[in-house]
Amino acid sequence: VEKPKYLQFYSTDCSVSLDELKEYINNGYKVIYEYIDDLSPVIIGTKDLPKNLLDKYNYMLKDTENVFVVVTADEIKKDVLAKRGEEKLVYSCNGVEIEHFKDIDEHFSYEEEFKNLINSNKPIIGYYGAMAMWFDYELIKFLATNRKDYNIVLIGIKYDDSLEKANLNEYENIHYLGCKDYSVLQNYANKFSVCTIPFIINSITKATSPVKLFEYMALEKPIVTTAMPECKKYQSVMIANSKEEFIELVDKAVEMNKDNYKDYYNTLKKEALENTWSEKANVIVNLLKKYED
Repeated sequence: VEKPKYLQFYSTDCSVSLDELKEYINNGYKVIYEYIDDLSPVIIGTKDLPKNLLDKYNYMLKDTENVFVVVTADEIKKDVLAKRGEEKLVYSCNGVEIEHFKDIDEHFSYEEEFKNLINSNKPIIGYYGAMAMWFDYELIKFLATNRKDYNIVLIGIKYDDSLEKANLNEYENIHYLGCKDYSVLQNYANKFSVCTIPFIINSITKATSPVKLFEYMALEKPIVTTAMPECKKYQSVMIANSKEEFIELVDKAVEMNKDNYKDYYNTLKKEALENTWSEKANVIVNLLKKYED
């Protein structure tokens, strides 16, 4: 029996053109369109949305016979349901490679700045990911101002000029450490007292399933985020609806040790296991199987 053939790409992928996509279909391929983020030029890093992305998006909405759609957030699902219906559609959010985040190098050599933060014995409130316009710099400044005994550590790529504009270097307890390779990221995050996702709530973050959310779970660290819809789905995530509540929850998370909060740490483990990449892949495979001859 001839095996089914699939072309898979992300909604934000610029490398495949619509003509190439159609060529694949003509050659017997089905398409897996992974709709992973709000289709916004801000995410792509361009002034306008590239025509290539828009062309494929519009084609996906029309071709329910050849195109399977995987969505990573309810907001994205709503968009597809309204314009295309539920044909060949499945929700499968982001996930985690648990083994990687359990693989902590106890002898890892940190740079001097981070070593000093660890040795200071003050709580480290951490974030890693893009430093971008959807990151709530004002919230982090508010935390830094009101909790001078916390060190705030930010790790990640400068996605745009928002980091420079935020002037975080005016705050003694905010430390931007630049990018760290995925292969060593777990060593840094393992030293965080609390893991955070302090994003502004807008059309981009409403449609975001943050990969780091599940990585934080695998690290078994208390998690505090702003009120993103995809974060609200998990019991292990503490959701802040205001700047004041964000500080309250960070304070609470700092105090949550494994002895006194066994149930919470068990929930972190459980939700990490429910969100492995293999679990996510199974959801997609099961959708495809339904339509195989």
